[in-house]
Amino acid sequence: MYVQVEKTPSDISEQGSQKEKKNCCYKTACWIFQVLSWVSLGVSLYFFLTQKNMAPIFASFGVCYIVYIILEFCSPSAKYICNKSSNQGMYEKMGEHFMTPPVINFKCECYHFETKQHYRTDVEGRREYYTTTETVTTYRETYSMPYYSARDVSGLFLLNCDKAIAQRKHYIKLELVEEINFADAISYYDYEKEKDDFWRRNRFRDVHYDFHESRIIPRNETS
Repeated sequence: MYVQVEKTPSDISEQGSQKEKKNCCYKTACWIFQVLSWVSLGVSLYFFLTQKNMAPIFASFGVCYIVYIILEFCSPSAKYICNKSSNQGMYEKMGEHFMTPPVINFKCECYHFETKQHYRTDVEGRREYYTTTETVTTYRETYSMPYYSARDVSGLFLLNCDKAIAQRKHYIKLELVEEINFADAISYYDYEKEKDDFWRRNRFRDVHYDFHESRIIPRNETS
């Protein structure tokens, strides 16, 4: 697997690249947390204005505060603040990303289903039978695809802070989109062969077979 250094054929470029997608589930969870915060606040005001009972008020505000803390720690802004860096530090981190080779992992899980019969006895002594179906995993494997070399072709990275300085902003949010391409047809065919070999040696280990592929550029622990 290579990073694209020349124009790749159209039928290869689409299959050999992967872009980082935003997590919709995470955004939905944050939205739910925010709604729960407002609901908790409304419940607190309701008990305060109607029942004059302090216990529900403290309980509602406690729930509201806990939800608020969870929301703040899980918010994208909190992640940005935890990864804050100076201008020079940002260039150093970006340099580490540019020098880090990408990784393509193949993962599989082989499994089958087993149906088990159970029984229970009620208070009147009658025995009732029921069945459950369980998933039994018999094999897992993770394989990192080997390759000869990789090259980053992102170009010159320049952090433009002029606008932020003019507006007196202390922080700039930086979002990166990763894209991994193959240099040529031979690289792409090697990738297909590695994936096909992985499939062949694991497909019939059990009745069912799940395959997952991930393409990532590992990040430094301090980034």
